[in-house]
Amino acid sequence: MQNTQTIRLMIIDDDAMLLAGLKRILRPYFSIQTATSGADAIIQVRCASNPFSVVVCNMLMPGLNGAETLSEIYRLSPNTVQIMLSGEISASQFFNNFPENCIFRFLEKPISEGAIVMSILQAFNENKIYESEGKILKKIIADIIDR
Repeated sequence: MQNTQTIRLMIIDDDAMLLAGLKRILRPYFSIQTATSGADAIIQVRCASNPFSVVVCNMLMPGLNGAETLSEIYRLSPNTVQIMLSGEISASQFFNNFPENCIFRFLEKPISEGAIVMSILQAFNENKIYESEGKILKKIIADIIDR
């Protein structure tokens, strides 16, 4: 099994108590960084020496909302798999308003510890697929160019 400490996880939420609770629950399993705003998260992604495997982001926050934040993170780090977390809107409301957003999973609050850990592990597996496909594609392109 994959050492989950190698899963670089960012959690973005303006609720400091929720962030502290999620960190407490998830720290045994993942390498975690947090951000209390979309702008802070974008700065951390931009400055990271290694990309995040998975980002979990709250939808409704002051300033940039979750959809805007994840759109920018996708532009900066397209292999980072994104999970939207919301207690205010449903998945259908989200996808009706943001159909172009490339998120892996939409989770509604409240959520159980097991469900969020399982979702992050599944997102990490998706991240590994993206990375593998990217390496294969680069090799194919290099082989074609070398001909």
